[in-house]
Amino acid sequence: MKKFKLTSILLGISVIFGLLACHHPAPPSPNMNIKVDAFALFGSTPQEIMKLESNKGAKVEEKSKLRQVWASIDKQQHIYYFDKSNKLQLVEVQLTNAAELTASTAKLISSYKLENSKEAVKGNEVKYFENANIVVSTYNFKEKFGYVIGKKDESNNSWTRRTILKDSKSNIWMPILGKYAPIITMEIFEAAQGHTLNTELTKMDKGVYVYNTNDTKYPMVKYWFDIEVKSFLEESAVFIDANNRPTPVEINEWLVQLNFKKTILADENDNPVYFNKANMCSAVVEMNKPKQKDAPFVPKVQFFFKDLTEKLPAENISFPMPILEFNKFTMEEIIEQYKKQAYFVSTSKNELGTLINTNSPEFKGILIMEDKGKYAMAFTLAENLQIINSPEIVEILKKNGFVEKKVGAIPTFINDEKDVQAQIDAAGLFGSYSVAFSKKEF
Repeated sequence: MKKFKLTSILLGISVIFGLLACHHPAPPSPNMNIKVDAFALFGSTPQEIMKLESNKGAKVEEKSKLRQVWASIDKQQHIYYFDKSNKLQLVEVQLTNAAELTASTAKLISSYKLENSKEAVKGNEVKYFENANIVVSTYNFKEKFGYVIGKKDESNNSWTRRTILKDSKSNIWMPILGKYAPIITMEIFEAAQGHTLNTELTKMDKGVYVYNTNDTKYPMVKYWFDIEVKSFLEESAVFIDANNRPTPVEINEWLVQLNFKKTILADENDNPVYFNKANMCSAVVEMNKPKQKDAPFVPKVQFFFKDLTEKLPAENISFPMPILEFNKFTMEEIIEQYKKQAYFVSTSKNELGTLINTNSPEFKGILIMEDKGKYAMAFTLAENLQIINSPEIVEILKKNGFVEKKVGAIPTFINDEKDVQAQIDAAGLFGSYSVAFSKKEF
């Protein structure tokens, strides 16, 4: 009987392997000799899967709240997992014992040219196999046996990601965060790393899971599933030893490598928030000690899904560079020079000085001020936080001979040749978001 089951499973696999590239595949022909189809084509709908399994005599149940379809026949259970748009992403085959898992794995490898994954796996609970298109993850959790098949995808938020995206300097890694992925994806990923479930801190009834890592620097990983059915992954975090934290530079470089960008946001303790626009995934780097004295300090990097597109720094800006000849000209003389600049539009009076109105959409004005009758300072005024935090400002300053110096309370750049400095005021310390230019003070 076991031999027949395995043959049936393998026939089912052949259907999905052969048609993986099809975008809208048709169900297998009714006259195909398949009693149990363990897999369906990725991207299929629950209705298509239910019809396919029903036609083979399986007992089928749709669990719409869980976005799952269960099909059982001959004591075998196939669970089909769908994403939020009801497209099939994973298929799990639950087996009855370790011997059946071993036999199934051997048949899969030999018949469908699966190779051992190059990704390192700790322990014997999980094994990865792959070919050009798919990943098969086998699991042996003592009382739970089976395997999961999904598309081969190592991107940050993939349901089948095996790589831990580890930073080479700080050794921090990114927990799995497949958007709304089922619990089995977390179980397989964590078991592959040799992590163990912390039964004391885990609250399954609340959709919260905590794993011990046996890593003193990064001792725990935590996952949050949705509140309603506790089955869809929404957040994950890696915890950090408070006395052995990586540097902000290391974390920034690691997140940038993962295509995250720092936003203009920060939490109540001035911890920076990052955003990966391609995956609509955000991260808050909680490594600053709480401002509230009695608050516990629990450093971590927490990942979650939130669209922060509007909070990203501006990428393309038009920066009107002020005239840098300070303490040489009267205000009347310097205004005449500004009138010759390509960005000049007009002038207007300001209670602090004279406003040079520009044609830049991002920096519509340059406030110029005098000291002792001479042109002494210029503030290029940014329209908002996204603009003043643009990384292009730094690049523009560097192209104009400025070098960043670790002096002062805000980012300061010095041009020794012209004996001037530029300070990026993203906190409004000078009265508005601006880049302030003046004679060198440092």
